Amino acid sequence: MSNKVSLFNPKGTIIEENGQIHQVEQMLTCGAVLFSSISSGSLALLLCQNQYESVFFYVNSIERGVVPILIDAESDASLVNMLIQEYQPDYIFVPSIKVAKFESYLVEQNLRNYTLLKSIQESPITLHPELALLLSTSGTTGSPKLVRLSYNNLSSNASSISEYLNLDSSETAISSLPMNYSFGLSIINSHLHVGGSVVLTTESITQRGFWNLFRGYKVTSLSGVPYTFEILKKFRLLNAELPSLKMLTQAGGKLSNEFIEYFAQFSQ
Repeated sequence: MSNKVSLFNPKGTIIEENGQIHQVEQMLTCGAVLFSSISSGSLALLLCQNQYESVFFYVNSIERGVVPILIDAESDASLVNMLIQEYQPDYIFVPSIKVAKFESYLVEQNLRNYTLLKSIQESPITLHPELALLLSTSGTTGSPKLVRLSYNNLSSNASSISEYLNLDSSETAISSLPMNYSFGLSIINSHLHVGGSVVLTTESITQRGFWNLFRGYKVTSLSGVPYTFEILKKFRLLNAELPSLKMLTQAGGKLSNEFIEYFAQFSQ
């Protein structure tokens, strides 16, 4: 696509909980098989988890001109059905255990624990050539309304974040937020944009496994919303030895002055 700005550095790296490592260039090479039947300009509903299959599909979609709709894999069935009725996606990429719920779609291919489904009907909708991504907002919980993002939106956002935070290929983030949430996705985009790494985990910050991964892969930054920082403070989760941690980032609402002072002192 001539209008498309490349978002991901080929050396950007995804690290799975089991230690498997995948560079963007490898994901795109492997994606040639799964995406061989998906034409550019198709609309695909992606039921996300913070796992390799979801990021694999997202990265390939963006780089190949397929427009993904990102929603949580655990979203209420009524919301998923509303989105399907409203947007009529050509494809759905879904955890394989949920395949039976999509009666008007046929199994196209499988990728590990995920399945690609294709609509039995041709979609009459033509997408705008600049459209890269459809993303829900915090207010979309019970509504099929989505935000439209262009390739330039995504690239500019990733560039500005990486410049402001001085990110480079030595940085390693961890998926402390859902990838279908704009802030969580921006962490993935900005790190892969500069050739950095992202550790993927479905563990939460309150679980021991999260911090084992954090230390094991020498994660350099931790991101969260105000509630994340309330939990970090309440349970003193940052008191553990975390020699690799260089940066805390926060969005999704204003942090109270008390918490700002607490984490400022911690950071000193």
